[in-house]
Parts: sequence; structure tokens; C-alpha cells
Amino acid sequence: MYKKSVAIIGSGITGLASAWLLHPRYNVTLFEKNAYIGGHTHTIDVPEQDRQIPVDTGFIVYNDRNYPNLIGLFAQLGIPTRDTDMSFGFSLNQGELEYSGSSLNTLFAQRKNLFSLSHWRLLKEIMRFNKVAHRLLENPAAVTAMSLGEMLDAHQFSRDMREHYLLPMGAAIWSCPVDTMLTFPALSFLRFFANHGLIDIQNRPQWRTVCGGSSVYVRKLLAEMGDKIQRQSGAIRVERSDTQASVFTDVAQHDFDAVIFACHADEALALLAQPTAEEQRILGCFRYEKNQTYLHTDANLMPVNRKVWSSWNYLATSQPEHANARQQMTATYWMNNLQGLNASKDYFVTLNPYVLPRDEHIITTMTYEHPIFNQAAMDAQPQLASLQGQHQSWFCGSYHRYGFHEDALASAVTVCRDFGITPVWVKETP
Repeated sequence: MYKKSVAIIGSGITGLASAWLLHPRYNVTLFEKNAYIGGHTHTIDVPEQDRQIPVDTGFIVYNDRNYPNLIGLFAQLGIPTRDTDMSFGFSLNQGELEYSGSSLNTLFAQRKNLFSLSHWRLLKEIMRFNKVAHRLLENPAAVTAMSLGEMLDAHQFSRDMREHYLLPMGAAIWSCPVDTMLTFPALSFLRFFANHGLIDIQNRPQWRTVCGGSSVYVRKLLAEMGDKIQRQSGAIRVERSDTQASVFTDVAQHDFDAVIFACHADEALALLAQPTAEEQRILGCFRYEKNQTYLHTDANLMPVNRKVWSSWNYLATSQPEHANARQQMTATYWMNNLQGLNASKDYFVTLNPYVLPRDEHIITTMTYEHPIFNQAAMDAQPQLASLQGQHQSWFCGSYHRYGFHEDALASAVTVCRDFGITPVWVKETP
């Protein structure tokens, strides 16, 4: 029986899931430009004494409330996971102001802040923001057309509350500069914070991480698919006719019945030899932020006060010599705490450090790109559905929603349903 052929461009969770779901009934070929498979799922095995320590550098955590597809995939694959926490720490000017939200002890880790009116005002404003957020979510029309910056202005939130709490937290979540966060649509921001328990003291989701590193699930998917992947064979152009799609690499042309662009929106648009006006208009709305990422052991890129050390730590600066720091976000993830590493050293992943780790502490570096969700991107999201299936082409990726692993996987599930494939974990609606 003839199996239709499908090209899949990109081996992140979107491409891998699409290939895994489709391969029993379709002849799939996955193209990946990098030497490794997994996209943002990228575990580095760090040698330590006589063993290897698996340290995640991209996708690290998920939770039990907002990741139904990922939970379903992991259950079907039998992926072992463990509880973790997503505590948040803040450090300004290498110790000038530091706190963590883990407990009263860490909120006042700097005991001088017990007598600081500005610190008490900050905590009071955080509580006020949570109340305002709940009220606005009950009446979303009041904030529908606002950016986050406009909403903060309308409710007269202070500079300290913005700069020392809300914008750093948002920037760390979406891996973008604090100034970019101000353009984020306010309603989407509030809904995300509410869904993730970030405007509540209680009733927060439980965060989890993959035992042995997130690449465990990548290896399981690859083992079940067999040899369907062309590594270090990136697509450079895609041409489409009325009956087929042709993928060109540096060395060959490959013809298929359909093509799935499981890559970033801007990459998909750049690959199309003759994009339609609609593809140009819709895909062109999505921009990406590059984040230089370091895996290292340099504790200088953590809060000075160890009591403040958290799973994710935002490092802010107002020092003149780092005037460009606002153009990027600097955050350090404490991997021992996040992954429960059985290691003799502390391992850190830092994005965009305004002071580089010392050379002797750097293990490796990489660059990740994350979508920027301004109003143009949010307005374009509902229009993506109109592109699906046109000219034998489908598009999926995290840019279809909030930019996270679940969003990428959910978009792959949606595309695969167009091909007549529904995962067992998805409940059919009558």
C-alpha cells in the first residue's frame, strides 16, 4: 500500500512529535540542520569524576496544570519525571538588593530590608498587582487593547515594582529584554500568570522535570521511529507545485506529497521559494530574540547571598558600565536545584550574562531563539489556521501560542489531526 510522503523541517519537540505520530501511516523524512536532535531539548552530559552529569540547557521543566499534551506524551513513552520547584530570586547590582519569594526568610534575606520602607512598599505593590490582575481578568474588556506597559501606567504601579519584580519575572519566563515585556499584550500576560498560579499565594501548579535530563524523551522517540532523520542536512529552499513539495538541501532535491514546517515562523518564511501574500503577511508578524546561553560553574553569576539562590535568578544592573544590559535579559538557572542533580559541583545555565563567566568555569555555550509576543504576533496567531494545508504546506511551532514546550507540541498535534492522526491521550470531542 502506498504511503504518502511527508517532509518535516526541524527536530524540536514540534518536528519530533509530528514525525513520531505520523510515521506508522506516512513515509516521513525529518530534516535537521544541527548535529544534535531536539531543538530546545538539549541535555549536556558533563563529565564529573567517573560519571556523567546530565544537565539540561533549554527545555527544563513543565507543570501538572498547563501541559496536558506533554504529560500525555510522557505517559505514553514511559518517561520518568520528578517534582521540582520554580522559585524566583532577584539580584540588583551584585548584591545591592536581593530577595527570593520562597519564604519570609528569603524575602528578607538581607536583614536591612526589614527596616527598608522601599522594600515593604515593593511587597505591598506585588500584592496590589495580584488583586488588580484578578479584577481585570473578571472584566477583560477593560484591558483587551492595552499593552502590559499601558496597563501598569493606568494603575500607577511604581518603577521599583516594575523593575525589581514584574518585568524581570516576565523577562525570565519569555527570555526577552525587560523593555520588550512592556509591549506584551496585557490580557495575555495576565491570563498566563493566572494559569500558572503567579498571582496567587496558594493553589500553584506542581512543577516537574525529566529524570536523567529532558533528552531522555528525545532518545525514546528516536528509538521508536527508526531511521527517519537527515542530520546536519538543513533545508535551504522549499518549492511547491499543485501536487508536491520539493525540499532542497545543499546536495540534493527531495520530493514529497506534503511538507510540515516545524521550525520558527521566520525560518519557515525564509525557506519558501514563492511564499503567498498571506504567508508573507501572517508569518512575517513573528520576530525572535536571540539568547546567548552558557553552561558553567561560576557562582559569581548567582545572587551574592546564598539564601537567595533560587531555581531561576534574575540578575539586574543599573551600573553605567553595563548600560546595554536592558537590551537583553540576564537570568541564571540553578540546575542542581531544578533537576535534583547528584553532583559535587553547582551547575548553572545563564542567559545573556552582562558579566561573562570566568573562562575556567565555562563548560559550553549555545544560542537559543525565543519568539517575541507583541500585539502583532498575538493578532496573527488566529490567522495561522488559514495557512494550514494550502499548497501542501503545514506550519507548527511554539509561536502558535505562548512560546513554550506545550505550545509547540499542541501545534504538532493539531497538524497531525489534519493528517487523520490523533494521539491516544487526546480526548475526542463529540
